[in-house]
Amino acid sequence: MSREPQAAASRASRAPLSARIGTGAAALASVLLWAAAVAGGLGSSSAPESLGEADVDNDPEDREAILSDEELPVGRYRAEDEDGDGDPDRIVIGVGGGARLVGWRDFDGLPPEVEIFVSDPTRPAGSLDQSDVDGDDDPDVLWVGAQGKDLDGDGEIEPEENGFVVGSGDLDGDGDPEIVVLDRTRRLGDYRLDGFGVNRAKADPHEVLWVGVLDERERGSVATIEAIFDEDGDGDDDVRVKDLRTSGSPGFGLQVIDVDGDGDGDIWIRSE
Repeated sequence: MSREPQAAASRASRAPLSARIGTGAAALASVLLWAAAVAGGLGSSSAPESLGEADVDNDPEDREAILSDEELPVGRYRAEDEDGDGDPDRIVIGVGGGARLVGWRDFDGLPPEVEIFVSDPTRPAGSLDQSDVDGDDDPDVLWVGAQGKDLDGDGEIEPEENGFVVGSGDLDGDGDPEIVVLDRTRRLGDYRLDGFGVNRAKADPHEVLWVGVLDERERGSVATIEAIFDEDGDGDDDVRVKDLRTSGSPGFGLQVIDVDGDGDGDIWIRSE
């Protein structure tokens, strides 16, 4: 089971010497488990949170500090050059509006650099945007659409009605990870698997998987994603979904879905 970097407890305190402000590029038409959506919790203003270091600019000898900032709107970032050498030393990712920086992995197939991926509840599910932080024409930040729908009919999408990025895993066994999203716009058993040109080396059509968890009437969630791991022992990662309904509900039992057409199950839905 793949794991993403854990958030460190330290806080950034040094003011930047210089910074570039950026926004997500135009959409190119999406393992830590995040067990629940962000429901409020924006809290009071605080300094950016340090999450560790990673090689984002393809220079393994000079890793960048990665931080998230609730005061910076989602879709924006700051690349801060503290020593004046023209390369970023700190990358601050905007997570305002209920977003979450999930982690970083090599999604474009060009190691050693990695791409940061963010769960974005302001962007429609089924979409993804990219930002080039260091100006090398490669994606560095992936803003993954996780917006939900108005399930209770009050005219607004509440935080708890949004989906969220769960994590990542190699679902199709090609050596490159796919991002997995709990999707509160699709019914349980429905999904969307798509590519967005992140992996430019091979034009991978399998980059983000949105997994539906809504009931048949699309009025509420009836399932949750429990894990991303090799469920059937075939060498590929799978998505384990738990159907929270009782035995009298439609589809009770085990449902296995092959999302990439290779004949193996990729989504395993198990009932209580």
